[in-house]
Amino acid sequence: MARRDADGCYFIVGRFKDMKFGEVGLILAVARAHSTPSEESVLRICADRLAGYKVPKRVIFTDALPYSAYGKIQKAELKERYLNSAKG
Repeated sequence: MARRDADGCYFIVGRFKDMKFGEVGLILAVARAHSTPSEESVLRICADRLAGYKVPKRVIFTDALPYSAYGKIQKAELKERYLNSAKG
């Protein structure tokens, strides 16, 4: 799971378990207004910029990320909400 800040930097905030590889990357993406990126386009960008073993296996688009009162992403809520769907 990753987040992207206003400058376009991505931050990894978690991983999901995989039967074959142990843990593999998962991107939770919030698209900008009037933008419709595809899972393939995001993975292609990652493949162009990352080593092969670092490229996430899945991209899930969401409307918003949950933040705490302190402005931090609530990783536990994201894991609860998305990891079961990512395993399928």
